[in-house]
Amino acid sequence: MKSFVASVAPTTRRQLLPNETMCLTVPYRLVRIDGFSALGEFGGRTRELSLLLMPEPVAVGDYVLAQVGDFAVEKVDEATADEIVALLEEIPAVAAGGRS
Repeated sequence: MKSFVASVAPTTRRQLLPNETMCLTVPYRLVRIDGFSALGEFGGRTRELSLLLMPEPVAVGDYVLAQVGDFAVEKVDEATADEIVALLEEIPAVAAGGRS
């Protein structure tokens, strides 16, 4: 689960410096793809996502991690997505479908 905690680089875990921020990524299951745009589903809600930053091809049914700004940044397997969702369920606002 390398991308659950992200800073400047989504796959790097490190302590944040005082002026840095952290971005929470959320696993979306892709339900539709149209070029570099996709519709992702998380927590019973759908959201339009951009695939422009994806380093690898994705298909309908794949899970991607998306962060604020609606950009998908990494493909993950279903087990990793399930692990992240379990952790997010401990954060009521996010588990209820809040924005990342």
